[in-house]
Amino acid sequence: MLLKKGLLCGLLCCLATAANADDYQGGVNAYNKGNHALALKKWSTSTDPRSWYMVGKMALYGEIPDCDPVHCAATWFYKSGDAGYIPALIDLASLDINNGYRDAGVQVLQIAARWNNPDARRILAEMSENVPSPDLYEQYLLQQQQQAQAAAAAQAQAQQNLANSLMTGLAIMGAINAGRASVQPRPITSTTCTPGPTFGDRPPTYTCQSQ
Repeated sequence: MLLKKGLLCGLLCCLATAANADDYQGGVNAYNKGNHALALKKWSTSTDPRSWYMVGKMALYGEIPDCDPVHCAATWFYKSGDAGYIPALIDLASLDINNGYRDAGVQVLQIAARWNNPDARRILAEMSENVPSPDLYEQYLLQQQQQAQAAAAAQAQAQQNLANSLMTGLAIMGAINAGRASVQPRPITSTTCTPGPTFGDRPPTYTCQSQ
């Protein structure tokens, strides 16, 4: 059995939204109160891989009416595991092996082992099967590291851009202030006018002088 490449999203695909988390926890609460019908409704309509895994568990325990335990459980485990929920792969592999599909079960366990799942690695070793290196898990860690570095670099660049903008603003203000300082104020002057001699009916002639 080969899971499609969508599994490679692994842990990234299992980051549940708030709504999905509510559906999952709501199903857990309903199940713990004995309301299996409500739990099944919440889990089966959720898009959270953890919810699909729980539906598989209910099927395996014979808690879903008119649903073959092995077939239904395998279907939901496959759906959950294919979306990146690694614990579902362990249960899927166990179903395969216990029902005569050893090779398929080993293949599923090896995928889980590549995600560094300890149970998968232990079971493979006990079965004397090849235990692959955790390359998918290492790729995931590398991707997380690269994303963190990119985010840090982007933040540093944003801070540098802000600092450059502030320095440019200060330089402009400094130039404006320097220009203002270089302009000499014009002196304030007053004008005094003195009337001259009069001739007949003519108005006097004024002589003005600025001081």
